[in-house]
Amino acid sequence: MRRARSSDKTNRKNNVKTGVMRAYEVFLNGKRLCVAGVRDGYVSAYITYRSEPQATWLDVMGLDNRKKQSVRWAAANLRSGDEIVLKVVDRKSVDKSTTIRRLDEKKDFAVSLKRWVRAEVRKLAREVRENAQSDIWSKLQSPAGLGTLNKMDEKFGFDK
Repeated sequence: MRRARSSDKTNRKNNVKTGVMRAYEVFLNGKRLCVAGVRDGYVSAYITYRSEPQATWLDVMGLDNRKKQSVRWAAANLRSGDEIVLKVVDRKSVDKSTTIRRLDEKKDFAVSLKRWVRAEVRKLAREVRENAQSDIWSKLQSPAGLGTLNKMDEKFGFDK
């Protein structure tokens, strides 16, 4: 990834003053799909290939920080030979996006924390199982050990 040039910083300052935003103008086989941009947030355009089941698609998505929403401007299935053109432009207005989901920072943080803690517990359990000389695993499997894990679930709200 390249570093921002001083002209990029100047353009950003000028865009704030003039009310224009950086945007992507996206074309599929010569037909304009969308002009995607947000004043506060980010926009991504990407092509994905999945081998099973075989599929290739284009997504133009982003995050609108002002509305606290994940948004999408375009999604298209692609075939061999399709041509994608992505043009970086500065615009005062862009096409209307659709909401994918609203962000709930508190809930999203709790879900992420829960996922991380469970992954760490699984890692630890794997290490303990691999170390046959350790008696920690037997302690965790005891009623007292399970009670401690259950109390942690209750304390952090993981039981819901």
